[in-house]
Amino acid sequence: MEDLMAADWAGRSNIMESYMAANPFAIYSMLIAHSFGSALAVYWYVRATKVPSWRTEKGIKPVTGAIVLLALWIWGDVQNDLYDVPVGVFWTTVDVIITVAVTALAFVIAGGLRKHEGPARVTSEEEVYRG
Repeated sequence: MEDLMAADWAGRSNIMESYMAANPFAIYSMLIAHSFGSALAVYWYVRATKVPSWRTEKGIKPVTGAIVLLALWIWGDVQNDLYDVPVGVFWTTVDVIITVAVTALAFVIAGGLRKHEGPARVTSEEEVYRG
């Protein structure tokens, strides 16, 4: 790690290339950690979102907050994968695609789509979908 932090970008890239060749599971553990971190953040955000809001008494669409969380997570992934610990453009692209897919699945599992769907959307506190 000291060598990695002391090296310039090309040196970091070479260090990571040799590390990934010696430890092939490292890239898969990175993919798992990044995708499930984002998915858990979105899952708990959607589950905690109350529809309608107790403060404004208007329906809150959890998709907006989920998109913001996902965008921030992807920005961090790209920063980490291309600069801090460069794993290459291919693995960064795979990381972003898997993160988006797993996070979208977590959004659906948490009930994000059911909380504000079409004519069946929530209009009162009694109709709040509780998960």
